This record gives sequence, structure tokens and C-alpha cells, in this order.
Amino acid sequence: MTFKIGITGTRSGASDGQLASLGHLMGSVIVREPTVELHHGDCVGVDIQAAVIASRVGIHTVCHPPVDESLRAHHNSDTILPQLNHFARNRNIVDACNLLIVIPYQDEWQPRGGTWYTHDYAVKKNLSDVATIEQSGMIRWHFGLEWHERTAGKTQQAAGENGSGDIK
Repeated sequence: MTFKIGITGTRSGASDGQLASLGHLMGSVIVREPTVELHHGDCVGVDIQAAVIASRVGIHTVCHPPVDESLRAHHNSDTILPQLNHFARNRNIVDACNLLIVIPYQDEWQPRGGTWYTHDYAVKKNLSDVATIEQSGMIRWHFGLEWHERTAGKTQQAAGENGSGDIK
């Protein structure tokens, strides 16, 4: 079975800390899963950064392109799906994935914007694994109703049972 990673993030691009944590997460998945796909929205910023990293390490890339081409990155993905409006394609990315990685511009939740919309849709859908990577590189995990924070190999319990911070 193919393990599917979804990515959503800022068009401003990831910070150095966020990129390091993204690489760590992708590496963790590759070690554990025989077949991996990255589902991305093909926009400038985090989408293209993640797609390039995935391609370099041999992860199959699946592009969910937007109808609005103004911020499209045109990554040469392995699979390119039909264009959809931003909200529909973001929901499709969440619906397709086992793990959603969220790389926001702001560490705090925002009421507007595609990154936080996609995050909220994943939580509402009760996606089992949602990892939000803050500017510093700290990863906040959402497992069902539980939040856990992990930074530099140290896990802090934010709510619920004590978790490892690793991918299940």
C-alpha cells in the first residue's frame, strides 16, 4: 500500500527550520514505508519546495494544480491531476493523504488563508496525522483529539496521552 503525504503551506516559502523538519519527516516516512507519494498544490513557496525535495529523494509526486495560474509553480510532477479551484484541490489533497504536513507563515492559527483552511479541513475530517511545522522547526502533531509538540527529539505532551511525536 502507498503511504501518501499531503503538503500545504505558505507561498512565501518555508523557513530554514521548517525545511529541516520537513526533510526529517519525509526521511522518517521513507524509512518506514516501501512506497510513498507526495500530494501538493503546485503553488510557489512551500508546495514547490516540498515537491523538489520529494523528487530528489525518489518520492512519487502528485500535482493537484489550481485553476488560477497566477501563483502556479508548474512542477514536473510524476502525476498531474485536473485543475480545480484552490479550496476543492486543497480538500482533495487532504482526502488523498495519510499524513498532512502544514507549513504556515504564522505559527498561530489564522481565520483566513488556504494553509489554515486546509489544516482545519483535515482536523474536521479527523485525519489521523496532521503535523504543523512552526517557523522554528518545532513540529506540533495532531492525533485525532490530541496535540503533541516535538522539537529536537524532545516530546512535550500538550493534551491527552503521552505520545512519541513520531509518525504512527
